[in-house]
Amino acid sequence: MPFGSLRLSDLAKILMKFSYSLSSSSSAFTRKKSSASCFSAGFSMNKPEYLIEKNGFYAAAIHGVSMYPMLKNHKDVVCVLAVDKLKKNDVLLYRRAGNDQLVLHRLVKIADDGFIMCGDNEFIKEKITREQIIGVMSGFTHNGKKRSIKSAAYRIYVFLWTTPAPIKHAVIFLYMLPRRLYGKVRKCFEKKSKKD
Repeated sequence: MPFGSLRLSDLAKILMKFSYSLSSSSSAFTRKKSSASCFSAGFSMNKPEYLIEKNGFYAAAIHGVSMYPMLKNHKDVVCVLAVDKLKKNDVLLYRRAGNDQLVLHRLVKIADDGFIMCGDNEFIKEKITREQIIGVMSGFTHNGKKRSIKSAAYRIYVFLWTTPAPIKHAVIFLYMLPRRLYGKVRKCFEKKSKKD
């Protein structure tokens, strides 16, 4: 990734400190929870196009849950590069028509008159035009670790997460099942210990 000598995990920490200070001091940076939106540490926060042109990339912290579990809200950072060629399952950064909100969603279908986008944690699809697209995700951090979109683990994730909706529901259920069971068992033990 084009970060020079700065490691992606260090950049993530810097961006997160910067994003928390901005989000707590100004409501202008509040985003809808339904979209994974992002902004960068710099003077052109709302102009990733400028940063891609100037630096060759745009790095931003994620705000929102629409790309969960791949990208976690307020924890992960993405690197976006200029778009060369689009293909199905690319994760694109684009501006929503009407309100100029930055959104990071997956390209699920290339149509004749546009592109169909959907977040990994959503079922509602959105149609966009080529003019709205800013860039394509080239890498990201997840739980503080640098992840490549070319890795086998990422490709398996994409395969599982882009399956038809009934299968996607089953995958989400199985993914969350251990956490739910652990929570229920823990509550039972807590109730039992309070009685004793």
